[in-house]
Parts: sequence; C-alpha cells; structure tokens
Amino acid sequence: MWVILHEACLRTDVGGAEAMPEQLEFLLTAATSPHIDLQVLPYSAGAPAVHLAIHPAGL
Repeated sequence: MWVILHEACLRTDVGGAEAMPEQLEFLLTAATSPHIDLQVLPYSAGAPAVHLAIHPAGL
C-alpha cells in the first residue's frame, strides 16, 4: 500500500493530546511493514496538484 499524508494530517490534533503520540507510533510501526510505503507531503511543497484550480479554457 502506498500512502501519502499531508503534513497537516500529522499536526492536526485528533483525539486529544494523549492520543496523538499513540497515533504517530501506530503510523511509524505500520511504515516498517514491507507492504506499506508511507510518505509525508510537507507544507513547504505547497498545495497538492489535485487541489489546484484549473480553468477549463486553460487560462
């Protein structure tokens, strides 16, 4: 499985402060599997191409 997570997914507080370390630990453990390729898209990369508006006329 190939997973690309935006950095915002890792920084958004979901489940409270106690749950965040457990959630990150789960991702780190899962990423060690030879069947999982986990990548992080950093904020500095800008918006993913699928989110950019493209004008139908190409303008």
